[in-house]
Amino acid sequence: MTYEVTRLQNSHSQPAGEKIEFMHDNELWGFLYVLAGEDPTQELTPHPESDLGITYRVDGVSVPADRIKRLAEKSLLDIAGVMSFACCPQCNSMRLLTMMKCPNCHKQTLSKSELVIHYECGHLAPLSEIMVPGTNDYVCSSCGKRMKRVGIDYGRPGLGFRCLSCGEVSQYPQLLLTCGHGHEFRIDEQELRVFPIYKLGKALQTMPRIMGFLTAIKEELARNDAESVVLAQVAGASGTTYIASIMIPSIPPILTDFVLDESSWEFQVLQTIKKSADLNARTLLLVRSDLCAMAKEMVNPDRIRVISFEDEAMIPELATKALLEMRSNPTPLPKANYQAYVDTAARKEEN
Repeated sequence: MTYEVTRLQNSHSQPAGEKIEFMHDNELWGFLYVLAGEDPTQELTPHPESDLGITYRVDGVSVPADRIKRLAEKSLLDIAGVMSFACCPQCNSMRLLTMMKCPNCHKQTLSKSELVIHYECGHLAPLSEIMVPGTNDYVCSSCGKRMKRVGIDYGRPGLGFRCLSCGEVSQYPQLLLTCGHGHEFRIDEQELRVFPIYKLGKALQTMPRIMGFLTAIKEELARNDAESVVLAQVAGASGTTYIASIMIPSIPPILTDFVLDESSWEFQVLQTIKKSADLNARTLLLVRSDLCAMAKEMVNPDRIRVISFEDEAMIPELATKALLEMRSNPTPLPKANYQAYVDTAARKEEN
């Protein structure tokens, strides 16, 4: 199911009664969730398909390249490398068919056979032409001389081609390509289109780990008559689409993010700051206890509430309690300086 994205205004607060909607593709999210659960390090490689063009296989299903690209633009996927594919130089079609034609008459009437070359006269012929029926003897079909010793009288260069139209025998046919629109060209004239190889982004790699307690939080919020959306994709004032692990669509909205590991924790906090500013949202950030003090120093406490956890099993209870408190006690937000957050994050990432 797909919902329209409503861009949130980056103002002091949203007008009362403004409807917040989300874009969410349940089917593709499900595929990516399975993929992350099986192996979060595996890559999505492009594959050409005759009817669909370039696709990516996600949990056994072909997904068009433009759809995967949109996920990458939302930072759900990272680029791990590239692959190139041949295409027509006139129309960029990748539906290509290889043709082999006679280099002499240029007709597509070739047959393949093993070749024999008579060293004395230089005649090149298919093996079937020089064999004497009922014997193991070879006789040159050009000069009529018997050929007895391989490597001395004759050689066997391997497979070759004979034209059924003009009789020309050659080892190397004329190789041409034709596209689905009928354009014909030599192999050296082909163009190349480059497509990314993707890997799961950080948000998707941690998805299997957090899905259990996201579901528990959502269920507990529902028991307290609090609507919430899990893995909401929401467009900010800058046009960037963000992923909220769990969101209460109030005015202003309440986001929830998590810092579970020490690895890149500072980057994760900066991303939360940017997201909160661009969406003009209040945010609950759950952080590992040993990182909590440092995370609190980075954020504006009037906008982002940081709470710590000792054990991940505590997260559902802690998050639910804090979210219900934030929902029942709406407070005016300080004006968001989104560009300042972006500039700060950029400097941190450069370092």
